[in-house]
Amino acid sequence: SVVNSPDSNQPNNPTGKEEKKPTVSRNDLREMVEESFQHLREGDIVRGTVVAVNDSDVVVDIGFKSEGIIPRTEFLDREGKVTVKAGDEVDVLVERFDEMTGEIRLSRERAARMRVWEVLETAYREGAPVHGKVVERVKGGLAVEIGVRAFLPGSLVDLRPSRRLEDYVGEEIEARIINFDR
Repeated sequence: SVVNSPDSNQPNNPTGKEEKKPTVSRNDLREMVEESFQHLREGDIVRGTVVAVNDSDVVVDIGFKSEGIIPRTEFLDREGKVTVKAGDEVDVLVERFDEMTGEIRLSRERAARMRVWEVLETAYREGAPVHGKVVERVKGGLAVEIGVRAFLPGSLVDLRPSRRLEDYVGEEIEARIINFDR
């Protein structure tokens, strides 16, 4: 037979004693917040969400107790217009993190440069081709923009030596990286 008791609906409570739910104290909460900050280090690249764009800065939420600040100039296009709006996701580099004040200084430009170097290093190791645009003739060869400015020796521009390297300026090219140094 089944006996109706207040505890009969709780199968995991065989003693019938009232169980206490765990509580979180202020100290526990403080420790949890501090622990989350241990995963944030200067030099890390993280993904954040733009929260606000004001006259001088862009405020980005990277999932910590305070938002990070990036100078607005890092988000301007060639015409001087801001290229992001609230809700956009961006990759940023943690430049400075002050645990005492919670201030986080971020950089979008430095994160982009680091990502470019990672891609170029992978292409170098794998022997994969990279694409770039010849920007100018320099002593001994050409300067090529491949995310960073690279040097293309004149002797490696084509199978046959070319006396007029200026003719390549403005052209898109495909090449392999034969020497890599950040």
